[in-house]
Amino acid sequence: MALLPVSMAAMAYDFEDDGIYYSIVSEEDRTVRVTYKTSFTSNWYDYNKYKGDVVIPSRVMYKNKSYAVTSIGYNAFRECDELTSVVIPGSVTAIGSMAFSGCGLTSVDIPGSGTIIEETAFKNCGDLTTVNILGSDVAIDSKAFEDCAALTTVDIRANVTSMGGNVFRGCDNLTTVSISGGIIGWCAFQGCNKLSTVNIDGVTAIETCAFSGCGFTSVDIPGSVTTIGSYAFEVCGNLTTVNILGDDVAIDNYAFVDCAALTTVDIRGNVTSMEDYVFRGCDNLTTVSISGGIIGNYAFEGCNKLSTVNIDGVTAIGNGAFKDCTSLTSVDIDGVTAIGNGAFKDCTSLTSVDIPGSVTIIGSLAFRGCDKLVSVNIPDGVSSIGAGAFGSCDSLTAINVNSNNNYYTSVDGVLYSKDEQE
Repeated sequence: MALLPVSMAAMAYDFEDDGIYYSIVSEEDRTVRVTYKTSFTSNWYDYNKYKGDVVIPSRVMYKNKSYAVTSIGYNAFRECDELTSVVIPGSVTAIGSMAFSGCGLTSVDIPGSGTIIEETAFKNCGDLTTVNILGSDVAIDSKAFEDCAALTTVDIRANVTSMGGNVFRGCDNLTTVSISGGIIGWCAFQGCNKLSTVNIDGVTAIETCAFSGCGFTSVDIPGSVTTIGSYAFEVCGNLTTVNILGDDVAIDNYAFVDCAALTTVDIRGNVTSMEDYVFRGCDNLTTVSISGGIIGNYAFEGCNKLSTVNIDGVTAIGNGAFKDCTSLTSVDIDGVTAIGNGAFKDCTSLTSVDIPGSVTIIGSLAFRGCDKLVSVNIPDGVSSIGAGAFGSCDSLTAINVNSNNNYYTSVDGVLYSKDEQE
């Protein structure tokens, strides 16, 4: 039997029991949803005022038949500003669009397995301070808790199988979030500038703008996270420390852009991909450690206080990755195979760089404008050096090429191709 989704259900109720109105979902399955008293009109809420403490049973009798209560329908408790508490049974697996929008709840516990919380289900609940989602799996649609201005604590112990956009946007007093697994949706907590504590053990993906503009000072991204979306932590103005602890992680473009207070980044896992400008505009960043993988294009461009870089296990440094990092004095790039175009361009304090034997490619303009660079040793494995790689290095007195290199040589400290073309 095909059933209407919660948000498309007919509005009239079929029966009332103990002050709660129900509509029958399926006679065959003996299931009902909680609804409101009257059919929809332009001022429906005048006729539908649940008040005080409401306890929804898991089963209800009607005409000597027992029905399971499996959902809370569209608009069921909407604008019930005198509703103080609701007990939702574990039998409920769907909470419809605007089901509790604008109601007077101060806290809510959502149990159940495979639960769906539909779009705007709790939107604009101005007194709601605490949300606990306790089931095994939950799908949360867009704007489900948007503009709950008093909300301070969110504890999602269920695995989040999907999360729509802007779920907690406008929750201006939110301070503490715990999510035990699954996905954090796009712009989920965007602009929650009082959010100071985030625990996300078990989460696998942090989507675009998820924590944009939030107020926490540090974040530990657990090993379970494999994807950090674009702008995920952009403009987190209080963020000072980022620890990425996973084995494999992909970091999308601008993920931490313009985090002006950020000083320390420790990426202990393997970076499977890093897109452009990930840490651009992090003007107070001083220390970076990356344990493997690749560094994306322009990843740290313009981080002019960056002085310590540890990149053990990194295999590729992207174009412009450390461009204009004017406080960087030395860098150990052991294990790197490719140095991108302009990777260290205009690092005006860089005095030494040890190019390891693993390097095969040095891109054009890679070290251009490194005014304090005195000497460079080119190992035997380098097969390509781009145009102007060491141009405008005013203090550079010698480029020394390993005699076993098949492509380049040096004469009196000057770099030539093997046929001695300068």
